Amino acid sequence: MWHKSLYDTAAQARARGLCLYGAGAVGDAAYQIFEKLGAAPLCYCDDDPKKAAEGNKRNGVPIYSLEEAKERYPEAVYLVCVDSARVIGKNNRANLDRMTERLKQHNLYDANSELRVVMYLFLLDIDDFFRSPCLDQEEDGLFAVRDLNHLLALNHMANSGSYYFEQLLDSHPNILCVPYSGSVWEKVYENRLKLLEGEELLVEMAAQMLGYFHSRHEASDCVRTSKFGNYCLGPDGEFLYECLIDPVLFMRHLRAAFEGEIKLTSCGHMLKAYFAAYNNCLGRRKAAGEAYWMLYHMHISNYNVERMYESISPGEFLRYENVLLIREPVQQCFTWMKRSILEEKEASVLIKGERDIFTQTLLCEMGSMTEKKEGFDNVKAVRFEDLKFHTKGSMKALCKWLGIPYDDILLETTLNGTCVYFPANTPEGVKYITGQDPAAVRKKDFREVMTLWDEARLSVVFSKFRAAYGYETGGAPEFTELGSGFLKELLRQDFKLADLAQELIDKNFKEEDRYDVNAYVKELFLGYMEKYQEKGHYECIRPEMGGEG
Repeated sequence: MWHKSLYDTAAQARARGLCLYGAGAVGDAAYQIFEKLGAAPLCYCDDDPKKAAEGNKRNGVPIYSLEEAKERYPEAVYLVCVDSARVIGKNNRANLDRMTERLKQHNLYDANSELRVVMYLFLLDIDDFFRSPCLDQEEDGLFAVRDLNHLLALNHMANSGSYYFEQLLDSHPNILCVPYSGSVWEKVYENRLKLLEGEELLVEMAAQMLGYFHSRHEASDCVRTSKFGNYCLGPDGEFLYECLIDPVLFMRHLRAAFEGEIKLTSCGHMLKAYFAAYNNCLGRRKAAGEAYWMLYHMHISNYNVERMYESISPGEFLRYENVLLIREPVQQCFTWMKRSILEEKEASVLIKGERDIFTQTLLCEMGSMTEKKEGFDNVKAVRFEDLKFHTKGSMKALCKWLGIPYDDILLETTLNGTCVYFPANTPEGVKYITGQDPAAVRKKDFREVMTLWDEARLSVVFSKFRAAYGYETGGAPEFTELGSGFLKELLRQDFKLADLAQELIDKNFKEEDRYDVNAYVKELFLGYMEKYQEKGHYECIRPEMGGEG
């Protein structure tokens, strides 16, 4: 369920009362935020009998059991005050889900209960920004919404280097980034932001910037890792706090971006306001007569290029382009399986659903994302391998496509202008390297995830994708050269990668949610090969000759 806004929840809390479910650090933050909004909580409630013992108080209000709080305040707003615990590769929602279910069992749950209070921590770091003078965009050379008329949407195959690509583009004078922005903004726009205006809208837009702001809470795991995670580290593996921005300054620039009525007219308008405000905070300034591209790193695997047209208004951009990051599919399959299944043991990617990550990854490897869709010519592919081995030539070709000048800054991997590092496992232990390290695309030993026979068979299944983008086939035939009987025999033996996924499912899923991974993978592969129709693939941006760097 979607709550309308923090301000709406506060208004209901003032009318009905507010009970904070969870007497811990998140509950303390919630107390301060709602007190600031004139909705001081009535009490805490907690499942720990020691905390809820008679006479116990926190911030001057009593702590009750959930049952006693219900008896005293049956009509109050009950807010779950615990955040998803960050673990390797995912959010652990077990505690959050348990507490939400308890509220439902006691008929105390509504949409306000799942308001993620940590997203509003920035309110504790700012005063009334509306009292500050309005910024003059023209006088200071600041970016305005009207200056941003070119949109480049970035999507990827999982583990195909989109973070690396964004880091290469980060400091180009004609490219504006909001690093690792993700596609969640579109959902938030549709379900919340387009319904709001004024101060309420600005606060909700700023809440989506959790992890970007300097804050008294910036060292907290739930804040620091929400956006940058392990992609904003220095050479010693320490988080680069200098990449964060001032929330007060952001709010001032965001208000200025509207130049009048503070209300959004479209998803595209929302993107322009975010990109203008964020890059103004970084000290970026516009030059007369220059075209500026917004790099919208949506970070969607197996992206459907038709989707964005449903979110932006006709004529809203002079140019709107899509760039899809691709990688040799057998190596990409290995890398994704090793990270998600072996190292992070991320069982959630294997849950079957409308767009489950496991299926979308397999579809990417078969070329689904890059197959041409009629009427959509604004799409190019870029090979991860070209970026790694021929960086300068690739960047020159990309700049030519976008109509912007090449700059040697494109050879550096930065975040907000600062060189960034990431952890890599080596025989000598964890080392911190930049994105320019080519080791990831040189690995050819895939035995942790697949047998040699698996590798050979995947080379056949992925043959059309490999051929379309000039990847070496290793002598593997294209599956269209083989008969149906041969294809079925090719898939008869189980895949090691499916066995590994099965182990994770059997260990983490309830019996009713389990499925036969090998049977599923084989059916998906066979159906694709037997029903294959040649549609062609989007053009690939290849490095300019003599432009290696």
